[in-house]
Amino acid sequence: ALIDERLSQGMTLREAVLATVRGLEGAYAIAVVSRDEPDRVVGARRGAPLLVGLGIGENFLGSDAQALIQVTNKMLHLDENDVVEITRDSVQVFTLDGTPVARPVHESELSSDAVERGEYRHYMQKEIFEQPRAIADTLEARLGAHGV
Repeated sequence: ALIDERLSQGMTLREAVLATVRGLEGAYAIAVVSRDEPDRVVGARRGAPLLVGLGIGENFLGSDAQALIQVTNKMLHLDENDVVEITRDSVQVFTLDGTPVARPVHESELSSDAVERGEYRHYMQKEIFEQPRAIADTLEARLGAHGV
């Protein structure tokens, strides 16, 4: 709702995400897509990992190298409070004040065979399907019989 409100005020997707995350507290790693710009993704991180996977004619966001190794071994690690705007052909990283910044590209030493996927086609699919269980396990450890 916060990002949508800023988009309706005429901000670009990147501007809306930057304005929103400046006001957030706590840890997050987010990826935002707008129906008005479906070929553009803006990501941001604070206190949680977020990587950019660099492909040929395609780029990806993921939480770690294992999630991306199925599609690329070239990765860009975002620093704390970075915001990134990706399209199929470009990657631009910004600091929280909107200043463009360069981050080094690293080649992962992982091999796709090293990633335990089980029955899933790729690690990202495995992460997606395991997410409800991970959330439930996290909440269960913090909730008592009468709530938090």
